[in-house]
Amino acid sequence: MVLIESNKLKHYDSESGIELFKEKTAYIDCKKSDEVVVNFWKIFTDLNYEDKKGYLNFVSGKSRIADVAHRWT
Repeated sequence: MVLIESNKLKHYDSESGIELFKEKTAYIDCKKSDEVVVNFWKIFTDLNYEDKKGYLNFVSGKSRIADVAHRWT
């Protein structure tokens, strides 16, 4: 895992990184085309870096984000 402060999260903070989050998100009892989901992603996209980092820490309970390149084999 990589610290959120790392350059790796800067990639996740980019537009392509947010698209990756959207793609990897599991939607339960709704679809990604539902109005509430679309509005969530609009709001999340508009958050600044620190707020995005805080949100990810809140929902995951971790101050780190998984990175395949740094996993133990």
